[in-house]
Amino acid sequence: PLLAAPMRRFVIGGRGGKMPSLYLDLAQSKGRSEVAWLNGAVVKAGQQAHISTPANQALAEALQAVVAGAEPWALYRDRPAALLARFRELQR
Repeated sequence: PLLAAPMRRFVIGGRGGKMPSLYLDLAQSKGRSEVAWLNGAVVKAGQQAHISTPANQALAEALQAVVAGAEPWALYRDRPAALLARFRELQR
């Protein structure tokens, strides 16, 4: 509680005006990103522990498809309903 306010300012201002690296990877069409090591790692750990991780699976699959050029970024960019639809498909 004592450090909450100073830490909040530090964390909020920590990025400055810099966009997240995943955004930069997609915007620059690099063909690679850290999504496999982030969301993909959560999915893999969940599978090993027999725990479902549908949100991370949907994110990992969708973002990896965009990074690989298999799906257009416009399919998901500013369209959370499209990502939610992908998530719901995994629930079936």
